[in-house]
Amino acid sequence: WCSYGTEEIADAIREAASHKNVNSIMLRIDSGGGSVDAISPLIEAIEYAQQVGKPVVSLVDLCASAAYYVAIHSDEIIANNSISSEIGSIGVMMGFKDYTEHYKKDGIKEHIVYSSHSDWKNLPYRKAIEEAPQGDDGSDQYEMIRTEMLDPLAVQFQNTVKEKRATVDTSVDGILSGRMFYASDAIKHGLIDGIGTFNTALKKCNDLSIIYQYKSSKQ
Repeated sequence: WCSYGTEEIADAIREAASHKNVNSIMLRIDSGGGSVDAISPLIEAIEYAQQVGKPVVSLVDLCASAAYYVAIHSDEIIANNSISSEIGSIGVMMGFKDYTEHYKKDGIKEHIVYSSHSDWKNLPYRKAIEEAPQGDDGSDQYEMIRTEMLDPLAVQFQNTVKEKRATVDTSVDGILSGRMFYASDAIKHGLIDGIGTFNTALKKCNDLSIIYQYKSSKQ
């Protein structure tokens, strides 16, 4: 009757991590990514679990873009097979529809008026829609969207990967700019930690739980 969203999944992680009978969390990820605003709640939930002494392991099939952004915050990433599992797509994109011509055909003209004090409001979108794909001066209609909105997120994504996955071989062509890798290459290039099954990930959860408990007892 419904599908769970980011907030519900994050709440479930927190609830499990808070339960005395739960020693670890396994995330089963099969996603090509999604909205940027879906990342933060999941990361916060993962970090909460780790802070209360519950390791987090990601068992992944398709793990791309925003889904990989989330997975790199877990303690380990394991691909669930060596045939179809794909990992990567470290990058940022945006898509939006321009209905101007469609409305014109129906005789509908939309009027949008901005305050004289709001000249920057929606400016990247306005330039993309109002300007020709390439101006006489060679200007790019999407330049503001790229520089103001997409590039900062892409750089942040790259830096987070380098911080959380120190094993990633950044010399591999395209690894930080959107390239996808099957599991065997993902291991070789440091994007994931192994290939296995549900039981492999479950054992890893239990092993990490013991390590967490040991470290906690020494504090």
